[in-house]
Amino acid sequence: MEHNGASAQLDVTSFDGNEIRFSCNGCEDSAALAFDGDRLFVKHGDKTVAFTDVTYAPPAEKAVAGDGVLKAPMVGLVVRVNATPGIAIAKGAVLVVIEAMKMENQVVAPYDGEVESLSVSVGDQVDANQVLMKMAAKKE
Repeated sequence: MEHNGASAQLDVTSFDGNEIRFSCNGCEDSAALAFDGDRLFVKHGDKTVAFTDVTYAPPAEKAVAGDGVLKAPMVGLVVRVNATPGIAIAKGAVLVVIEAMKMENQVVAPYDGEVESLSVSVGDQVDANQVLMKMAAKKE
C-alpha cells in the first residue's frame, strides 16, 4: 500500500463484514465497516472514508428532468433540509443533508426547478433510495 509517497505492508488478519482487522508494519489494528449499495464506509479512529465500487458502473449520465424524484444516497439521519414545497431552486443547490458514521452527504438539485413535495424532515432516519422530495424542472 502507498500513501503520501510512503509504502507500507498491510496484511488483513480477519474480516467479518462489520470489521476488518489488519497488521501494518507489525502493529495490529482494526477498522469498522459499513456497506450501502456500492459504497463502503471505513471508520478508523476518528476518520471515516467512503469508497465507491465503480468496477462495473455504467458511464455517468447527465442529470435530466426525468421523474424529478430525489432519493437518499445512503442510510442515515437527516440533519438539514434547505427546501420547502413551492420554492425555486438552482442546479447544484444543497437540498438535504444526511449524516452517517459522522460523515455528511449532500443531496443537491440536479437541475433548475421547483420543489413540488418534501417527504422528510430534520431528525428522520432514512433508508438508501428512500424518496426525499419531488421536484419539477424549470419551464423554459
